[in-house]
Amino acid sequence: MEVLAADILWKRSVSKCGMRYSTVVSDGDEKTVIHLVKDAVYGHDVQIEKEECINHVAKKMETRLKNLV
Repeated sequence: MEVLAADILWKRSVSKCGMRYSTVVSDGDEKTVIHLVKDAVYGHDVQIEKEECINHVAKKMETRLKNLV
């Protein structure tokens, strides 16, 4: 579902708004980013970056630290 929604939003951004997204804020799942890069939504020359949501990173770190203790 996320992949399909991202695909629709990214393609619509060019056709309706005339703008391009350059960064995906993710929860750690690579499927959406991989699909957008593979599908070359804006062409092969545009690079899409992935950034992790700080809340998800903090939650993962907390869980791993609790498991160590």
